[in-house]
Amino acid sequence: MRTNVRSSQIEDGGVIRDDLNTATAGKAVIRKAVEGTGVTLSSTGADAGTGDVTIATRAASDSVAGHVTTGAQTFAGAKTHASQYAAAEHDNGASGAATKTIDWNEGNCQRVQMTGNCIFVFSNGIAGARYLLRLVGDATALRTPTWPATVYWANDTAPTLSGTTKTDLIAIYFTGTSYLATVAPAFNAIL
Repeated sequence: MRTNVRSSQIEDGGVIRDDLNTATAGKAVIRKAVEGTGVTLSSTGADAGTGDVTIATRAASDSVAGHVTTGAQTFAGAKTHASQYAAAEHDNGASGAATKTIDWNEGNCQRVQMTGNCIFVFSNGIAGARYLLRLVGDATALRTPTWPATVYWANDTAPTLSGTTKTDLIAIYFTGTSYLATVAPAFNAIL
């Protein structure tokens, strides 16, 4: 974009040359305001009244206030969703008979195909987070997982998985130190 700024446009005091000056430290009020929205602004000759102005979207960054980012970000205050919100389900594949790590950074909803008596390990839980773990029964045998010591079950009893042709849904709340878990009644199909 090209701009020609004449003195008559800035004499009313609404916009002054310092608002456009991108070459002098402490100047360029307009530039600072625009860049605060996640857009970069650069120019040549703007202080002299002529020159090119380039506007480009800046990469998202959680270190810049107001930016939405793909990294971790904290939102303050109440937020209202006018409709649904969803978390994509992460498929962990087959459990096998060894250790199976559930990394909650992969998503709040996760699935495991129970193909062995595995030992579950949970990592990267966030205090206050709610998780769903969908365990799909093995068609050949009932599997018995071993749960982390930090998992506490409703009624103090870890569930027995429902069977070879069933799906169990585990609901989990993380306190910051403990995973409070309960199992829903089994779904009578491999889902």
